[in-house]
Amino acid sequence: MSKAPLPAAGIRELEHGRKVTVHASNGFIVRRLCLCIAVGVLLLGVLIMIVISTSHQGGSWVLLTLNLRVWALLAGIIGCLVLGPWALLRRPRRAVGLVLSRDGIAETSRGVILPDTLLAWNEIEEIEFERPRPLQPRILSFRLTDVAAHERGLHRPHQRRVPVETGFELSHRRLHPILVAAHVRFTQHVHRR
Repeated sequence: MSKAPLPAAGIRELEHGRKVTVHASNGFIVRRLCLCIAVGVLLLGVLIMIVISTSHQGGSWVLLTLNLRVWALLAGIIGCLVLGPWALLRRPRRAVGLVLSRDGIAETSRGVILPDTLLAWNEIEEIEFERPRPLQPRILSFRLTDVAAHERGLHRPHQRRVPVETGFELSHRRLHPILVAAHVRFTQHVHRR
């Protein structure tokens, strides 16, 4: 298995019968962890300033404990300094990557392809990289065919779009052309069989 940074290289690998793996990114986790800790420290600083300001003004500790802003800051601090890092540090254990093959795309964890995750190229109607709503970031998603959506129990039209997770070594912007090229090439390959 190999990884391909460019669409042409990825398609060449697939043409030769090899699988292309897009691993989960450790850099993504580190960036999110740093952001989480920075926000938590900022919230902790604001809470300390509120407590110091209240004590210098001779305010009551009872009023401080009844202040909703203090509780919101405490919830944010616990979320950013305890729960966020805990969830992010657990992610590498269950980090999911993508494996592209001539048959389709599947998820992998620790080098093992996860069962029941293979999505054949002919089950995908279109691979989209667009904004779901104005001012939102672009997301990469698969639009399933009617038959594939029905087989997976997705009966409403908006459920046919399956978003691709973030956090891979390749960003969605770089992953999109590889997936589109593989989809175009190997959907035809599947229909020719």
